[in-house]
Amino acid sequence: SYVMARAANGNHELAAAIIVITTLMAAITTNIGIFVLQWGGWI
Repeated sequence: SYVMARAANGNHELAAAIIVITTLMAAITTNIGIFVLQWGGWI
């Protein structure tokens, strides 16, 4: 995580960027997955 990378003198900016990107992609893919499941009649 960001805190661990910063504490270990790692690349905390990269860690923060990865967290932001994965959070945004999770929101997008979750919505797409729900749409596909509804479209297929599974939920």
